[in-house]
Amino acid sequence: MILIPNNSARWQLRQQRPKLNDPSDILEQCKRVKTLRHLAKSRVCDLSSEQKVLVDDLIPSPITLPNVERFADTRINRLYIPHPHARRHLTCDTFQDVFLVYHDGRFCIFKEGAIDIRSTAVPGQGAMRAIARGQYSSLGSGAFCGDHWLPGNPAHFISDQLTRALILRDRVGMSSDQIYLPETHATVCNFLRQQIDPAFRTLEPDRVHFFPELKLLSSSRFDKSPGHPFWFLDPDILAIVSAGAQRNFRADPAEGSKIYLSRTDTTRRRMLNEPELIRRLQALGVKPVLMSQLSGPDQLGAIYNADMIIAPHGGALLNLIAARKGTRVIELFTPERGTLAFAGIALALGLKYDFQFGQPENTTEKHDLPWCADIEAICAMITKT
Repeated sequence: MILIPNNSARWQLRQQRPKLNDPSDILEQCKRVKTLRHLAKSRVCDLSSEQKVLVDDLIPSPITLPNVERFADTRINRLYIPHPHARRHLTCDTFQDVFLVYHDGRFCIFKEGAIDIRSTAVPGQGAMRAIARGQYSSLGSGAFCGDHWLPGNPAHFISDQLTRALILRDRVGMSSDQIYLPETHATVCNFLRQQIDPAFRTLEPDRVHFFPELKLLSSSRFDKSPGHPFWFLDPDILAIVSAGAQRNFRADPAEGSKIYLSRTDTTRRRMLNEPELIRRLQALGVKPVLMSQLSGPDQLGAIYNADMIIAPHGGALLNLIAARKGTRVIELFTPERGTLAFAGIALALGLKYDFQFGQPENTTEKHDLPWCADIEAICAMITKT
């Protein structure tokens, strides 16, 4: 094993996750578990040699959402939308002569028996063997844009990870070919990355990489980030991403349509009455679209040519970055889970945003959270002029 996520290590040690995801508690007990004993002489510390403050101010143009108080009795994360005086803080940390390894939403920065406190994983025995045998990639100065979010989710790859790449390029002043994004197999992510800056690089997962100098933005650290960072709604960054998403498309009034972004291909937050909702929507001229069956350009094109978009909360709504100003959006929520990240994107882009709550179903399925949409209310919203 080349990387052991902190949560997996704690599960083996029967430990609860601490408030801060500091791996020190893992090292204190690592002799108890065979797969962790190689870390017995390791320590956790702050390996950064320099920390530069990039931004420390109030959000200059806070997003406002009418009736946002309706979310107060739900488990939906309102992020910073109800807080007009929210403060944003971002630093860039620099490390010297360190190893980095990552897998999906976990990474570790380490060297000579020391593990950086920001790490969301610890090095496995495979990483140590690879270093001893010289089986690692020696890279030049670079920056890593990963975090604890899965890069296969477009909402996180584009709004969190690709956003970091733009900050490192445009505000830290790094060359694009020094900036490494995590690997993603989501077609819309790879397409948009090429549209925005094809010189950005991809760091190979499950392999040890050596950086004589490595930079990491503080928003990559789970402990410091309240959900999505603020930066994906920064006007300059959002303009770059939106322009890349809309490039090569031309508005065609004949193609204007109402579309519904289906979630019939997922088991997370299952809408139990979605088949009935789709039938009712089709009767109103709304076309169901399954984004997972479309290429990256086709996903963005479907959004660009839509006059109205109805969708349950989920990663497919990240494609709103391709929507034309004035497009009507209705987001459907289960009160049990979600964030206002897509509401923020819609409002920042000048879309006509509205929302509707459904009803959660009684279940013991902790991660599934099935629910039912309020079909009558949704149909009434669609037909409202």
